[in-house]
Amino acid sequence: FLLVTLAAFMLTSFIISQLTYKHQVEEEESQLYQEASYLSTIYATGYYEGTITLAEISQVFDAVDTVVDCNIMMIDNNGTILLDTGGQHTNKTIKFDPTDAGNRNRFTDDFYGLFSHQQLSVFYPVTYSFNTMGYIVISRPISTIKASAESFFNYNYITMLIIIALNIIFIVLFIIDVSKPIQIITAQTDAYAKGDFSQTIKLNRSDEIGQLADALNYMGASIDSINDYQRKF
Repeated sequence: FLLVTLAAFMLTSFIISQLTYKHQVEEEESQLYQEASYLSTIYATGYYEGTITLAEISQVFDAVDTVVDCNIMMIDNNGTILLDTGGQHTNKTIKFDPTDAGNRNRFTDDFYGLFSHQQLSVFYPVTYSFNTMGYIVISRPISTIKASAESFFNYNYITMLIIIALNIIFIVLFIIDVSKPIQIITAQTDAYAKGDFSQTIKLNRSDEIGQLADALNYMGASIDSINDYQRKF
């Protein structure tokens, strides 16, 4: 019973962990998308309007990077990285194509080889005069998201310990209340089978096990009475 409970719990834990991670990714995607939308609308569009310089945008992006702990890039239509808060990919050109993400606004890979580890990269278009001029891309390591999901999921292991403890208590009570009386009944039944009717089953119970013991006692007394009658005859 304990093994079945543990196996069922581990299976459930695996399913829940996957659902928790998926939910965490969706939450992160939503937050990063809102941030990318804000940076694109307020700052990146101003660059193409001529109201703000790349240097000024870079200062803002660096400040946001510090607050939200992620990498922020500004990419033009040619795939050239105009700004990178990480400072490693500025002026690099990649074959960025938003259709590669399908119907989503995110990538969960190394983002065209720019990163050494998998990232959740969310992008938002930069528009000017009804034309898409480029994209804001915000990336966060998948490992960070998994760590966040796992820290939340650790409470599940506390639940597992509580369930195991309750199961052990249940098993001990089962042994005391059910298994031991059945062992006594089984031993007395074996004695009856060997012709020993000198003992009776004493359980002092009124439940089904007690009724079974009383029935066996009655059977044993009846058989012993018949045997005594046969000896007298």
